[in-house]
Amino acid sequence: MEEAQKKPTINVDRYVDPTGEYTTKQLRLSEWYVRNRQLLGQIGTGALILFAVGFNLYGLFAWGNYLVFGITEDLAMEQQVVGTFQNYNRTKPLYQAQALEIQEIDVFVPANNRFDFVANVTNPNQRYTAEVTYKYTFDGGETDEALVKLLPGENRPLSIIGFDREEGFPTNVRFELVYIRWNRISPHYVFNPVSYVAERLNFSLEKVSFTASSVADNIPSNKITFDVSNNSVYGYKYIDLYIELKNGTQTVGIMKTVLEEFGPGETHSVDIRNTTQGLSVGSINIYPVVDVFDKTQFLPARALEVVPGFKKPESIIETPSSDSIEVTPITDL
Repeated sequence: MEEAQKKPTINVDRYVDPTGEYTTKQLRLSEWYVRNRQLLGQIGTGALILFAVGFNLYGLFAWGNYLVFGITEDLAMEQQVVGTFQNYNRTKPLYQAQALEIQEIDVFVPANNRFDFVANVTNPNQRYTAEVTYKYTFDGGETDEALVKLLPGENRPLSIIGFDREEGFPTNVRFELVYIRWNRISPHYVFNPVSYVAERLNFSLEKVSFTASSVADNIPSNKITFDVSNNSVYGYKYIDLYIELKNGTQTVGIMKTVLEEFGPGETHSVDIRNTTQGLSVGSINIYPVVDVFDKTQFLPARALEVVPGFKKPESIIETPSSDSIEVTPITDL
């Protein structure tokens, strides 16, 4: 009876699949998986639990290490990084346009009820031109506005000449900047603008003579004569020439004339008159004014020199003597 109740032993190796699609080896593996499926599930679950616990323990250790040591190290590193960065608020004044420098203000009386207002102004910027609108104010009135351009590094008088005022000599005179437009000169066009300007505005002064007015000698007005030479290789269609009259170290007057067709290497003789009574002039300073960044201000270059043995052409060859310089508007004040 006991032998009849025993389960027969199945020998898998003796099984032959009649279809030929399922081998004995595959059957053996399937049998093993069915018998150990529960154990395999427990092993997988345990491995996942160990994996999760390990990562959580590592995370807790890392956070603890950061709270104890990392925060202090981060704060020290942040201070070090901040210290190595340039303070642009401090360096900004080195790159933006600096304010114009205004020196002494003078008022001269060249004739009855006519006044010349003069202030000596310097553009200290090496890479900015300044388009300046200005006027003079005084107790009870003001002059008309005038517009000029100051080149990089340029120093010259800004004047209102021949202002008509019948109320007498103006008092409490002030120089007022109405508007300034700064234009930056790109280094791609001009590397050193100050040298560029000096190279083109190279003028010298010679044979200065002053003759005071005299009724006895029949000289109705003061006479100032001098020669101006253009020592540069550039010619100009016209130049506004301001003449500062000096008596020792004191400025005693300001005058203006225009020199036209001023070629390179040329010398122009200037003869101007002044009606200021009792004027005494010992020396003069000249301020040639021309926008050297504007090619329309230049005379065309002329090929006048001929190499020996070379036949001179029938017509003069003309080529532009200067290229225009682009400037970038920066700011309006």
